[in-house]
Amino acid sequence: PTGRVALPAPAPSPANAGGSLRDVISENASKITDVIRAAPNVEQGQMTGYRLTPGRDREAFSALGLEPGDVLTDVNGTPLNDAATSLQVFESLGEASMATVTVVRNGAPQVIVIDMSQLQNVAENLQ
Repeated sequence: PTGRVALPAPAPSPANAGGSLRDVISENASKITDVIRAAPNVEQGQMTGYRLTPGRDREAFSALGLEPGDVLTDVNGTPLNDAATSLQVFESLGEASMATVTVVRNGAPQVIVIDMSQLQNVAENLQ
């Protein structure tokens, strides 16, 4: 024996893998649902957005400025009134650093600015 000890190589983390937020979210989709759960919100037969509820990590949900029962109605000015548009909106967030979202809370619209790096940090911390 030479006295050398072989150390395992460190595993790459999303922070240094150069991935986009979209990659982080898709790789951690089940973990994101630990923070946010969304269900289509339909009023009078028309989709109006997504009703948000916290997942298991209520603290992270609140840290994003959200409250249980908020209805997410638009992201960066694009209404979330159909599934196809909503998917495009969420995909477009992949490279964004900030997102301005509108939620209806207690019947009144509220604008919230979400720092997307904060959401990415939430995803990374859930690993």
